[in-house]
Amino acid sequence: STDPNKTIRVRLTDEKAFLTIKGKSIGASRAEFEYEIPQTDAKELLDNFAESELSKTRYKIEFEGKIWEVDVFYGDNEGLI
Repeated sequence: STDPNKTIRVRLTDEKAFLTIKGKSIGASRAEFEYEIPQTDAKELLDNFAESELSKTRYKIEFEGKIWEVDVFYGDNEGLI
């Protein structure tokens, strides 16, 4: 979605798929809803309705008792970590 008041995202992994809807940020918070959906539905949504694509690998790294999530991007965002 290109509407600045909301984000609608379909996320597809090797094992699962999700539909995420995020509202407009107000300060440091915003409404967010995420639902697991069938992978076949996610593929169809991406093939037929996606306006843009963001590809990345997320690594979870434990360090000193904390979990750090590090995203490595591909495609138009290649080189962004």
